[in-house]
Amino acid sequence: MGSRGRSAGSGDAGGGSRQRWAVLLGVAGVLAAGCSGTPNSITEPVTAKTHAAANAKPAAAGQPPKLTITPADRSTHVSPQRDVRVATTRGKMEQVTLITAGSDPVSGALNSAGTAWHSTTPLQPSRRYTVTATAAGPSGKPVTRTSSFRTLTPAATLSAQTLLGHQTYGVGIPIMLTFNHAVRNKAAVERSIELWTSKPVVGAWYWDGNKALDFRPRTYWPQHTRVRFVAHLKGVEAAPGVYGTANLSQSFRIGNSLIAVVSTRTHYEKIYYRDKLLGHWPVSTGSPGDDTANGTYLTIEKGNPVLMSGPGYT
Repeated sequence: MGSRGRSAGSGDAGGGSRQRWAVLLGVAGVLAAGCSGTPNSITEPVTAKTHAAANAKPAAAGQPPKLTITPADRSTHVSPQRDVRVATTRGKMEQVTLITAGSDPVSGALNSAGTAWHSTTPLQPSRRYTVTATAAGPSGKPVTRTSSFRTLTPAATLSAQTLLGHQTYGVGIPIMLTFNHAVRNKAAVERSIELWTSKPVVGAWYWDGNKALDFRPRTYWPQHTRVRFVAHLKGVEAAPGVYGTANLSQSFRIGNSLIAVVSTRTHYEKIYYRDKLLGHWPVSTGSPGDDTANGTYLTIEKGNPVLMSGPGYT
């Protein structure tokens, strides 16, 4: 039985995790008007003119709602990262849909007043989108407007893959993503990744060059942790003119803890299984002057047999 180890490496992810908080504030106001008089007070008589002014309705009350959609109808070369916005005056939004062929509707958010909507996820490149919005005014009669536009065709596209599957892994396994194109806007790619764990985990993303991104926990994954991640790469500009066209998602489970602590001085290793010492075995750590470097290594492959020969092996 043999295995291939991978150096842990270290680095600052730079991107970090971000949380967005939405706060809705409600303000209630009370306007009170009072009049008082005496038997000798003089009040202005109510004339036909003042009566008509008091009962007049705003001029816009009878007008239908006005809808504005951005990007404008028949727009082309629209950036996939651009927000789609819909606004209405003299009314409130009843429904907004943003769709493209072969995909689910794009999600969006409506403001508290019901007068403005904007998309909340990036668009896809090389797609035609259709926006349909409906608003209703004081009269209650709805107004619907439809607009279509096309996103730009990128110079190149970005895709990602992972070696992980729906399996059980050890407590040291990293999340490994490999990209088909060099990533320049690393922060944007990191922000697009959503990571969920069933137990609290502190860790960071680490770039190995421009095409490989790993997530490592600070120490080890807690035993029996369930992990799920989604890389929302659709529409993300990873480099100038390079956009993601597909998302990547995966889930897996962490099994029992199995950790080996090796001493290059004594040439012995201690095996800990489920946090308890299981064995104390002699090992070879390389020839004199070519000892294995100090650090944390991960066993990410296994085979039987595996021939380990060459300089440093005995």
